[in-house]
Amino acid sequence: MTRLASIFLCSLSAVSLVSGCAATRMETLRADLLATDKAWLGAAAEDDVGRITSYWTDDAVVYLADRLAVKGKEALTKMVRRSRSTPGFSIRWDTFDAKIARSGDMAYTLAKYKITAPGPEGETTIQRGTSICLWRREIGKWRCTMDVHAPGGQSPAAGG
Repeated sequence: MTRLASIFLCSLSAVSLVSGCAATRMETLRADLLATDKAWLGAAAEDDVGRITSYWTDDAVVYLADRLAVKGKEALTKMVRRSRSTPGFSIRWDTFDAKIARSGDMAYTLAKYKITAPGPEGETTIQRGTSICLWRREIGKWRCTMDVHAPGGQSPAAGG
């Protein structure tokens, strides 16, 4: 084998190795993001407000349907406390997509959500929709920095 061919093969092997490492890193970051999202869903099923709000950045913004944006950890904590104290309130979501930025410090998830809460006449209402959550990696942990909810319909619970 000529010297030039040997150099070419070594270079090709190095590029393949680096590409493989980058792909593995992205897969690891994505798995970590999805595990964080799942843990947040678990926290949402509990009454631990501190645990629920720990998944947002201090400067996070949440856009809910037909409401003003909720900005900052303090306002988000008040929103969670108010929601958790409402009899019959619950929120669930099913994440169906997650993408990581090449930099590895930003990402987004897409989810179908379901919010159950009392309606204006005391009846149970269910709001379903799609949400996009923008994530930022801070000190090795994923935190939601923006959460946008787009409702896909609201109906009484009986109509489901």
